[in-house]
Amino acid sequence: MMIILTSHIKLHRIARPCHAAYSSRAACHVELCAFAAAVADAERCIALDPTWVEGYWRKGDVELPTKDYHRARPC
Repeated sequence: MMIILTSHIKLHRIARPCHAAYSSRAACHVELCAFAAAVADAERCIALDPTWVEGYWRKGDVELPTKDYHRARPC
């Protein structure tokens, strides 16, 4: 799944970046405990579409297990 999402992001990076792909890849990173990559993808998702609630959810998925509560709360 991670390879498919990464390929999708690379294909659409220039034309029209897909916020949902970044959100899904962030979820994959969380499952792999790659928290830094997950935060980066969640923040990219939020930057692309601030109305997409799932981007904030993914960011919270990372910041709660890492006990970074002060960053999780504004989400």
